[in-house]
Amino acid sequence: MDAKGNGRLVVITGASQGIGAATALAFARKEACRIVLIARNVEKLNDVAAQCAATDAATHVFGCDVTDTNAVQNVTGEILDKLGAPDVVVNNAGSFAPSSIADMSPDIWQSQIDSNLTSSFLVTRAFLNSMIARRSGTFVFMGSVASIKGYPGGAAYCAAKHGVLGLARSLRAECIEHGIRVITFLPGAT
Repeated sequence: MDAKGNGRLVVITGASQGIGAATALAFARKEACRIVLIARNVEKLNDVAAQCAATDAATHVFGCDVTDTNAVQNVTGEILDKLGAPDVVVNNAGSFAPSSIADMSPDIWQSQIDSNLTSSFLVTRAFLNSMIARRSGTFVFMGSVASIKGYPGGAAYCAAKHGVLGLARSLRAECIEHGIRVITFLPGAT
């Protein structure tokens, strides 16, 4: 891999910390690729980018709230224009705000659905046609053990993560004829 950025293009949302940052570093260390890091916190993204760049991986940072339809359209449009269609999209953005159903405000509910589910839909939709046209690509969805079970205080998060699993399964069914792979991970608590 050279610093010019030859290699597969990997886009990772929620890349500023946790699983997203670890995923970026794993790609940077393992294979020749160009890495696009997306999250709201650009300062943290720059820290992750510096760690990736230390392995000679070409990194690109885009600050974006992936729950905002217009922001996603703008950032993904810029990525497609400047870097081309991604080979891998890792939908990792998300958040957790524990609350019982009785105490949960509609705003908390919607925030959890947006950050954990709608963000994956928006980013996937933005890149999907470029992968269909190329007849290749991989979408990775970061689900959770909450994708398959519920627990007290986690209704909104569990509902959203169940939705992520359903979204990924539907995408897989729609894209199999186009040569596009869909992978879902269901990690435990982090």
